[in-house]
Amino acid sequence: MIEGYTHDQNQRHAYDMRQNYKRLVNSYIYTGFKQGKHQEKLGLAGKLRIKGMADEEIIGLTGLTPEDLVAL
Repeated sequence: MIEGYTHDQNQRHAYDMRQNYKRLVNSYIYTGFKQGKHQEKLGLAGKLRIKGMADEEIIGLTGLTPEDLVAL
């Protein structure tokens, strides 16, 4: 028991810590997912560019920005 807390306060604190942990884990999962999807789109854009597709078409198909294509 945390000193100065009642039993109910300790339970509330433990609950809050679990909820914060869950939010943190979900945030990391979501961020990793988004980054992975972005990398996937960049890979596809590179392949389409090699095949000779115009940048405007690549942007339309992948949803990437012109700045993303400059980095390729």
